[in-house]
Order: sequence, then structure tokens, then C-alpha cells
Amino acid sequence: MREDAKLDLARQFHRTLAAAKKLLWKELRNRQLDGFEFVRQAPVGPFIVDFLCRNHPLIVEVDGATHASDDEIADDRRRSAKLEKRGHRVVRLPISEVLESMDLALKVIRLELADFPSPAASRLPLPQAGEAEKQPLPLAGEEDPAQPDQVRGSEGYLT
Repeated sequence: MREDAKLDLARQFHRTLAAAKKLLWKELRNRQLDGFEFVRQAPVGPFIVDFLCRNHPLIVEVDGATHASDDEIADDRRRSAKLEKRGHRVVRLPISEVLESMDLALKVIRLELADFPSPAASRLPLPQAGEAEKQPLPLAGEEDPAQPDQVRGSEGYLT
């Protein structure tokens, strides 16, 4: 399938998201889940996945009633195996779980993300006005050019 055809198909899927996918998207969008960035209906290789984490290799798929037959379950397993060969983890959530217990669905996703550092925790605060001009403090054993008269004691501390 051509890239532009995949993007067109992704847009079509995007417009026809099922109610469960819309509800889950409300919880995942705008980095609401612990700062992780998700996109929906994303092309990954030859597939279009429901939700893709941009921070880490995690894919979330919502499976509806059409994923219940033995053949469809086998197809889902093959698809997941191919995505995993590309380096992604795949979480499959039953549509009923998303509709009836969003907290449980989010807990499952969080458990899969637990191995990865949260982007929200790693963000450093932006410098305040005037802080960017401040010079870093000298390391132990270095002289501070701003204070040439400084004296260091035997343990390296300024006295």
C-alpha cells in the first residue's frame, strides 16, 4: 500500500472511531496519561494502529466484537507478532473493558508503560527571567574567576 493511500485510510479510520476509541482518546490525548504522548490511527509499517505512544514503542489496540472469532483472534496475534518484531509492545483492550471500566483500561496501559520513564517526570522547569545569565558555580578544586581572592581550606571548601 502506498504511503498516501495509508494516510488516506488512516484519516478515514480517524473519522469513524468507535465510541470506545473516542472515550479512550479523551484519556490519552494531550499527554494526559502521565505525560506520555499518544497519537491515534497511526501508520506503523503496513498497519494502521489505534493508538501509538510517541515517547516509547507501545501500541494500544481496542478490539471490538469483530475480533471474537478464532480466525480473527489468530489474525490479531499475527499482526501483534509483526508489530513486536518491529520493536513495539502491543496492548489489546476489549471494547467492553474500555466502555465499562476505563480505570482498568488505563491501569493496563500504565502497567505496560511502567518500564519506561515518564516524560512528565523528566521535564526540567524552564529558567525564570534573569536566570539564563547566571554563571554556573565552580566545581570543587576550581577557582571562581569572579572572586580571585578566595581561599580554599584543606578540604577544598571556600573559607
